[in-house]
Amino acid sequence: MVNSQSESSGRHCTKCGAWKPWGEFYRGKGPNGHVGICKPCQLAYQRELRKNGGSSAYRERKLKAQKRYSDTHPEYREQQRNRWQDLRKQVLDHYGWTCGCCGSGYRPSIDHPDSDGAAHRTALFGNTRMTGAPFYKWLIDQGFPDGYQVLCLPCNQSKGNGPKCKMHSQDAHCKTCTCQSSPYS
Repeated sequence: MVNSQSESSGRHCTKCGAWKPWGEFYRGKGPNGHVGICKPCQLAYQRELRKNGGSSAYRERKLKAQKRYSDTHPEYREQQRNRWQDLRKQVLDHYGWTCGCCGSGYRPSIDHPDSDGAAHRTALFGNTRMTGAPFYKWLIDQGFPDGYQVLCLPCNQSKGNGPKCKMHSQDAHCKTCTCQSSPYS
């Protein structure tokens, strides 16, 4: 069957359905060496993705590409590790190196006020997994805001999204702990 317009002069956009000349399509692996979505539809789609934080498929591809680069460039890995350690040292030098709950220095981590760490990271970075260097950099850029405390990793994980650490009994709990309003202080 023959189209009313010649296949050699253009095609229908698969998004908007309009007939457009080949110059309105990006080059790609589609028929006649072009993609199926016209440039204006493609740009609108990309704008919407950026506005909504991107697609998970795009993020996954980007993470894989970063990992491939990191795996083949050990100097890049070392540079990133040093950057993370410098940021972490600045933050812990300010907030302290010991747990505010048990006093331990084992794997200190920053605890969010009001147990809203996941919601706060989502608001700042678009997902809950953005921890470490990006969060440390945010704390430094904000001038080390009040309300954050250092907890050792076990106490922080035990606290989770709750109001207090669940690792210590009422009798053994540190009286200076700021991860709760302690009824036994």
